[in-house]
Amino acid sequence: EMLRSLVGSEMCIRDRYGDYVSFVPLSEETIISLAGFKYVLDDYVLHQGLSICQSNEIKENEAVINIKKGLVIVFETKD
Repeated sequence: EMLRSLVGSEMCIRDRYGDYVSFVPLSEETIISLAGFKYVLDDYVLHQGLSICQSNEIKENEAVINIKKGLVIVFETKD
């Protein structure tokens, strides 16, 4: 399991640890966009306590995470 934290930034996953990525917002409101995943998001407002961003699958050679507002912990797992 790999753990990363992101705040107001963009991250590209190329050489990945696993196929699954989960996002846990640490801010009350987080704005997140995802590309290259099974479930893509575009400026989605993610609130604490929601499970919508759990166990998303990387489907492309490159997956992009863009955090436009807030703080998020990113878990990259194999299962």
